[in-house]
Amino acid sequence: MKYSRGFSLIEVIIVIAIIGIMTSVVFVSLSGRRVETQLQAASREVAAAIRSAQNNALSGVKGEMPEGMSLCQYTVSSNSDVAYGVSVRYAPSPDRCSSGSSISLGDLSVKDGVVFGSAWSVQFGVPHGTVLPGSASVIMLRKGDFSRNVCMSPSGVVSEGTSCP
Repeated sequence: MKYSRGFSLIEVIIVIAIIGIMTSVVFVSLSGRRVETQLQAASREVAAAIRSAQNNALSGVKGEMPEGMSLCQYTVSSNSDVAYGVSVRYAPSPDRCSSGSSISLGDLSVKDGVVFGSAWSVQFGVPHGTVLPGSASVIMLRKGDFSRNVCMSPSGVVSEGTSCP
């Protein structure tokens, strides 16, 4: 009887091919998950900025206000495909807000190649933090074939997800 020790060349090649196929499947799966995680992080940042502006409008945070002016509106809006900013509007009286002037409180941007699906703006009235007419109800963020939304209900509830309620 002849005994052979070890593996034949065909057996080794088959095992290496199986390992290669399994590695490529795992790699593709993980790269898609990375994009989803980047979109989730970006949508949370945008939602946090909106919630912060809403909270400031509700509590009446004024910051440095020009003399003789009343705070009447907080706005969060897109400036480009990746940038968005927070601003406040002051007017001589709250009922003349549309003729008031705006002051930027800062600019932010989404990262990791995430972009906004379209231009958007969300406004909150002072002092009750109410969502003003014309505010966006859905803010879409995209990266490649993936997307995620920040949703704003008329009552002011901000949520994030792949679809809006």
